[in-house]
Amino acid sequence: MYGIVTLLLGLLMVAPWPSPAMAASETVEVIGEGNAEHILTSGDTLAALARRFDLGYNALVLANPGVHPWLPEPGERVTLPRRWVLPESDGGDWEILVNQAELRLFRRRPGGGIDTYPVSIGKEAHATPLGRTTVVRKAVNPVWGVPDSVRREAPGLPARVMPGPDNPLGRYALYLGWPLYLIHGTNAPYGVGKRVTHGCLRLYPEDIERLFAATRVGDRVLVVEQPIKAGWWQGELHLEVHPPPSGRWPEGEAYRRSVAVIERAIHRLGGESTTPIIEWTRVEAVAAAATGIVTVVGRGPTPEHRRE
Repeated sequence: MYGIVTLLLGLLMVAPWPSPAMAASETVEVIGEGNAEHILTSGDTLAALARRFDLGYNALVLANPGVHPWLPEPGERVTLPRRWVLPESDGGDWEILVNQAELRLFRRRPGGGIDTYPVSIGKEAHATPLGRTTVVRKAVNPVWGVPDSVRREAPGLPARVMPGPDNPLGRYALYLGWPLYLIHGTNAPYGVGKRVTHGCLRLYPEDIERLFAATRVGDRVLVVEQPIKAGWWQGELHLEVHPPPSGRWPEGEAYRRSVAVIERAIHRLGGESTTPIIEWTRVEAVAAAATGIVTVVGRGPTPEHRRE
């Protein structure tokens, strides 16, 4: 099995690119051009690479087990995860979709296509809510009204923090229908892609600027927790498995849940004249590794589900 895991981590390697925007039609289930490979040089850290390639810190560490995040060896090869399966939305529509399990936000463009950005979410004691809400207000250079929960942890903070370099909201904020919860920038970008906030969704400064410009008051927001996802692209079934919030799956649980997710993906194909071919040994390896690397695990009977 471990040989298969190693093989999976090396799949779909292409040259890296700078743009965080991944175009896709609204009907597809997989976005991104494929994973990239980067050879480390002296002074590289996974935190710095995450910012450079618009990835979350946790996602990059997860995709590269065995690589020291702060003191990696020059010459080591790291995988940059640049392909994503879209989370399921239970039939409901959305403009902004956040999957807490992978610490990632997806933004549907009005004219078609999807952009995606890494986010930080609430830590265990201050979990980000799940469910549906809307964007109720937008603010440039927002004032931070410090919540009581934060002031209890840091009594020296003032009741309000004005715009500027000390404001943790950054330059842009999207206020949600959930009181006290925002999507905003940050003055501490190396925290993006971690479970570190008091419930807000935090983006890199350059990403929140793009998201802010594209978002309108009234846009629908959906927040889910889906550590296992499966989707179709060009007639192939892609599987993406992340650890649960606890950090580790009970023995066999990731595989059992992967089977259930794959069965739903097969059902989405429609029709029963032919059956997709699923490589269950590969499914087992992807589930056991749980690195978040999107991997092909089967092929469907038709090429109807494709990325454009």
